Amino acid sequence: MYPLDPEERARALELEEYFDEQLGPYTRFIAFHELINEPEIFAEVASRVVPAPLGRAKPLVGAYAQTLTSLRWGARDEEKAKVAREKVVAALDVLEEELGGGDYLVGDRFSVADLTAASLFYPVVLPPEGPTPPDAPQPPAFERFRESLEDHRGFRWVEEMFRRHRER
Repeated sequence: MYPLDPEERARALELEEYFDEQLGPYTRFIAFHELINEPEIFAEVASRVVPAPLGRAKPLVGAYAQTLTSLRWGARDEEKAKVAREKVVAALDVLEEELGGGDYLVGDRFSVADLTAASLFYPVVLPPEGPTPPDAPQPPAFERFRESLEDHRGFRWVEEMFRRHRER
């Protein structure tokens, strides 16, 4: 995961830090923002990720998830959502620039930089090898945002990294 070459290792760690700080908080925010505006979908999604006995109390789990994300992350804030979308697109641009013509961000092997970028783009790309069930409902506004990114090389790269490096 960590390149042996000192320069490649340093670059991998720089990219890991960049995606951790400039992407991670924003992909999570977008997902929560769009879910909080769709209470029934949020309840469905939340009930799928809690232990089975709790999942049967879908309305209660959904209400708790809405309250938590609203209080903890301010997920209802439209201006923060706009900034988050811009940050996700900017990080996608950085990903594509760093990839150049290659398959990996640093050198010719999967590294901590690739793992970080792919996993933090996961909430937006939602490749089938990820933890969210492929049939999980998504808010229409979130789907529109995702669809606006599907033609980007970086979006397809995330899907490919999950195919190559993560079992279903």
